[in-house]
Parts: sequence; C-alpha cells; structure tokens
Amino acid sequence: MSTDSLRRTKVTTVSLNYDLLNKTKRLVESGDYSSVSDVVSTALIKFFSEHDTEQITQELRDELPSLISEFLQSSDGQNLLISLLNEKVQWSGIIKSDKNNSNVRKSTSSSKNEQPIIVNHIDE
Repeated sequence: MSTDSLRRTKVTTVSLNYDLLNKTKRLVESGDYSSVSDVVSTALIKFFSEHDTEQITQELRDELPSLISEFLQSSDGQNLLISLLNEKVQWSGIIKSDKNNSNVRKSTSSSKNEQPIIVNHIDE
C-alpha cells in the first residue's frame, strides 16, 4: 500500500457496539492511537493483511503440485533427486536396525571392498 493511498481518506460511518466503542476510546485515551478512525483503520489493515496472506497461502497450495512437477523436470530438480537417491542408497548400505535392541549399528559386510551404489544421471 502506498503512502499516498494511506493519506487519502474518505469520511464514512461505521456502527460499533458499545463494548467495541469503549475499547476503542480507551486506546485513544491511552495515547496509543490518535483517533477512533486510527484504531479502526489499523484494525482493518491488520484484518486485510491476514486475509490476503490466507488467500495467497491457499493459492500456493493449489499451485504446489504443478510447481513441484515443473521443478522435478528441471535440471536442478533432477540433480536434487539424484543427490537424495545417492544419500538413501549410501545410508541403506551402512545403517541396519537391530530388532532385538533399539540401537542402530553399522552393518557388517562380507566384503571389505564393498562400495555403496552411486546413481548418476546422464542427459540424453
């Protein structure tokens, strides 16, 4: 919101119940706000700010599947997948869960030269 749009005002009438009006007047009397209009304007700015955020969040949720799909088709997305797959393959060869005890230990290998499988991506 530009400062010009914040400065321009139009007089309008707003009906408040007595409780809201009294709370608003107390805020003005405390010096936190300069007028009832200032309190109402601040409340509306906060309300619309939160509403806009909720709307943007929902729009992002709606777009998320296509954004993820686009990313995974890009070279950065493919490189990320390869990196994650390599990490998973390495961990699955190193870590083994002991069912008799909740500790995690290194798996024993029959061959000392056994290497984790590395997945490489080749662009065609």
